[in-house]
Amino acid sequence: MVVYRVRVNAALGVVFLLSGSAALVYGLLDIVAPSLTIRWQVRSTATYGGTRQAVGMGFQRVLGIDPESDPWDDPGVRRKVRWIGLALALVALAVVGLGAWMLVSG
Repeated sequence: MVVYRVRVNAALGVVFLLSGSAALVYGLLDIVAPSLTIRWQVRSTATYGGTRQAVGMGFQRVLGIDPESDPWDDPGVRRKVRWIGLALALVALAVVGLGAWMLVSG
């Protein structure tokens, strides 16, 4: 029973470390290069249909992004994306810390 529990904690710790690291990288990218991430989001929404397009259009509406114009040049949109990136990076740091704690406490 104890061996099984240790393995599950280690597996979850690795999952948290990997997913938290990916989210941290994307959050830092939002902070450092918001124009690039806005371009990715607008391009992704324009090329795919279905659920991805519906969610992307809702995201653009909330941020006040007009995909027909150049939203990556709008300082207000870039500022909002930076704030989202900061929140994402902070949550990701907590997830990475939890994953590291799960691995160490094993």
